[in-house]
Amino acid sequence: MTAAPRRPKVVRFYALACLFAWTPWLLVAVGGGHVAPGSTTTHLPGLLGPMLAALLVSDDDERRRLLRSMLRWRVGRTGALIALGTPLVLVACSILGSTLAGIPPAPAQLFVYPGIPRWGAAPVLLVALIVNGLGEETGWRGYLLPALERRHSPLTATLILAPLWALWHWPMFLIHDTFRGFGALTLLGFFVGIAAGAIVLTFVYHRTRDSILMAALWHVGYNLSSATAAAKGIGAALTSALVIAWAVALVIRELRAARRGGSVLRPHS
Repeated sequence: MTAAPRRPKVVRFYALACLFAWTPWLLVAVGGGHVAPGSTTTHLPGLLGPMLAALLVSDDDERRRLLRSMLRWRVGRTGALIALGTPLVLVACSILGSTLAGIPPAPAQLFVYPGIPRWGAAPVLLVALIVNGLGEETGWRGYLLPALERRHSPLTATLILAPLWALWHWPMFLIHDTFRGFGALTLLGFFVGIAAGAIVLTFVYHRTRDSILMAALWHVGYNLSSATAAAKGIGAALTSALVIAWAVALVIRELRAARRGGSVLRPHS
């Protein structure tokens, strides 16, 4: 009964998230700009779109919930291990994969991040966390996921969210060097990767006491392993494969838990 009036708000959220992202991205495209690791041409303003949309469509109570979640760092040892430990494993696997392939990355390349100038590790990580991490996760996991979960199971809600998240990225294919190089197989891999990332992030968000901050940290950590100058080729492919495998394992466990009336993705439901 309480979910029905929320559907227009979800539609408004998504429309605004696209408007706030696509406007600056299309302006970059019109200007002939290309985004690459370490480039001064940037897509970062658009990444704030989901956060701005969520804050605008929320009422006062929802807005306070979002702001608290954006600052929630007390998530327990298990939550911290999941949110902070697994990205470190992915980064290590990315470096190891590239090294074994004969193209070992320099440590500084980990912090050559798409759309951020080469400012060094600390400034790059801070900007990435605020813009890429909180900018996206406040909208996708903080606002849209709970809204969908009012009507659907965590897995169904995630599978609804995933294509919306993927579609939101489409102007990147005009401006981002990585996206511009996609062929048919890599495009399919992108959609599979988005779905897998959405499943893992649902798990991370709920296992960290619904912390947007922890989801944002995981998101940025994963990007370090897959989207920086250190993660070209085999490194990015390896970490993407690991996340897909993790997502498949979560889905299998979720389906088994659902038969017993439980949930792995949202254990406190």
